Amino acid sequence: MGAITFVLLVTAVAVEGRILCPEIGLLGAPTNLTCIEASRSHSFITPNGHTAGSCNTTAGYCINTGNFTASVINTTSSVLTIPVLLKSHAGTWMCSSDGDMPDPPSCQMTVAKFPACTITRRQNDDSDFTGDEEVALKVNVTGDYCSESVQFQLQTGNIQTGWNSSQWTVNTDVIFNLTESHLGEVKLVFICGGYRQALPCEEIQQLRLVKTFDDDSTSGKVVIAGTVGAVVILINVLAVIVCLRRHHCQNKQPPVGYLGAVYVPGSAASDYGYATVDDLLANETNLAK
Repeated sequence: MGAITFVLLVTAVAVEGRILCPEIGLLGAPTNLTCIEASRSHSFITPNGHTAGSCNTTAGYCINTGNFTASVINTTSSVLTIPVLLKSHAGTWMCSSDGDMPDPPSCQMTVAKFPACTITRRQNDDSDFTGDEEVALKVNVTGDYCSESVQFQLQTGNIQTGWNSSQWTVNTDVIFNLTESHLGEVKLVFICGGYRQALPCEEIQQLRLVKTFDDDSTSGKVVIAGTVGAVVILINVLAVIVCLRRHHCQNKQPPVGYLGAVYVPGSAASDYGYATVDDLLANETNLAK
């Protein structure tokens, strides 16, 4: 009887791993990329095809290139640190196995710089408005950068107005008819690729209506605030006067028995500063002589 030989075939599944890029990389700031579930020997490849660092996770060491710093996390992962992110670092990064890998895992690095911005009223810098008027805001943006397509959105309350990079200039006027939907927070949204960042701009940060006495539904907050302030001051002054007079009278109380006495400063007054009716009549008689 012939022997039957069983041959066990083992299929090795190559683990390609993944490389993780940050959602957004800030120009000039340090940034990390991570190779995870990679082969034990792998390299970080820059967008221009150069090797930034090579790691052997089994041996626990990495070989660095240039200003990049690579280090082992565990037996299947490593991290690459870019000390200062440059514009040239934008693009496709790869985590390549040291063996031949036709399609290594990759990720897209987006490099951006958030701009400084100022929002002012074209006529003046006041952010108080009356209802049903045309509003013209001037938006000034400086220092922005995005390695991908860029857009800006001005959000006034619940209303958003957007522009792409070809429509945007350093100083852009935004003109609209004010409605209740425009009231509220004012902010500029910087959109770089698929990343959105609301920017805290200087000057006008909120649109609000102020009330006047002519129209309760519209503006004049400054008028009401000024009137209320004047009334409060007047009340405080009257309160001080009353308080002082009461304090003065309390220090000049007539002695017991001076019923119906009247306070009269001068010679007609008693030692307590009060004179009786008889004293007053006598004093008038003396003055008539």
